[in-house]
Amino acid sequence: MPNVHSLVRIAAALGVEPGDLLEGLDLAMFIPRAQDGRRRSA
Repeated sequence: MPNVHSLVRIAAALGVEPGDLLEGLDLAMFIPRAQDGRRRSA
């Protein structure tokens, strides 16, 4: 997922507001799988 700076730069290049690129996103879309290989805090 891009960071905020990248999001702002992409939005500027497209001529839209950064929030427009986030519209319709939901946290449920980013829930990692149980076995995704990333570290997790205990």
